[in-house]
Amino acid sequence: MVKVSEPLLVSDALEVFDQLVPYVKRIQQRASGVEPGALRILVADGCVTLHSVGDDGYMIASWEKDEMFVICAGTFDLYCSNFSAHISAAADYAKQHNCSKLSFRSGRLAWRKVALANGFTKVNDYFTKELL
Repeated sequence: MVKVSEPLLVSDALEVFDQLVPYVKRIQQRASGVEPGALRILVADGCVTLHSVGDDGYMIASWEKDEMFVICAGTFDLYCSNFSAHISAAADYAKQHNCSKLSFRSGRLAWRKVALANGFTKVNDYFTKELL
């Protein structure tokens, strides 16, 4: 079972973030995403949280009222065999933290299929899911 961990402390998150830069850059190259330098500033300022996901993944999220917005997520082997398990883990984590909505942004067609298959709705340029 995939599980999202509690966020790393800012000092630990910065140390880990430096190791994530190649993965973040890869995402940025394949889809419009936050530039790694700007994302590092958000981590350093405590504006976003960095979490491990399962044994092989990570997630960086921002929090607004009752919404968790996933800014960046991926796996270290650059392949995720079970997107639904990772999405379910993120949704469960968001619900545990009193969120009623989980959202993310991606221009990649593959993520459109995954999002719609997992109960997300496309709203403008992002996907959102009401958490029951």
